[in-house]
Formats: sequence, structure tokens, C-alpha cells
Amino acid sequence: LLCFHYKLESIEFIAAHVTEMSSAWATGEVKALNRITDSAPSGKCLEGSSALSNFKTHSDDDIFSRIKTAMLSTKRSVFILPLDMLTGDGNLISRLRLEGFAVQLPRALQ
Repeated sequence: LLCFHYKLESIEFIAAHVTEMSSAWATGEVKALNRITDSAPSGKCLEGSSALSNFKTHSDDDIFSRIKTAMLSTKRSVFILPLDMLTGDGNLISRLRLEGFAVQLPRALQ
């Protein structure tokens, strides 16, 4: 029931902020987009779930591995990922840089 309530809150939040989020995304205002998404309802119903934690770890590791493979096999690579994977805790940009890759950030994040 907690997760159902969270999902309803998330839908209401997105509906109320979709125009602002779309505008920020379209104009590259990453900091504004982060500010909006940081105020979104959190999925507290899933906190502490070892299954979710394991899934996220394996998923992040798999995505990182695939990005690394793509970057090593081509001169240029472009990836479209959820913003929090790039800028959030334990983000992919930091992991790629630790592996020696040159990562160019959008001007809004520099």
C-alpha cells in the first residue's frame, strides 16, 4: 500500500511539474532539472529492500560495463541515460573518469 501511495504521489508530481521539467530539459538547464527532481516524492516504501539494492548494484554495474565496452570500441560515443545516473551518488561520470576516460559535461554542469 505504501508503494501504491508513492506511485500516485509521483504521478501527481510529474503532472504538476511536466512543463517546467520539459523546459529545463529542452534548454539544458541541468541544475534547474536537478532541483525539480530532487523535490519529487521518494520511494521510501522500497528503502531497506535488499532485493532492490542488489538489483540496483547489478544494473548499474551492467550499464557501466556496456558503456565502457562501447567507448573502447568507437572513437565517439553518445549515451542517453536518466540524469540521476550521470550526476547522482556514485554516478557514471565519476566511474568513467576513474577508468581514465575523458568525459565532457554539458555546460550547465561545468
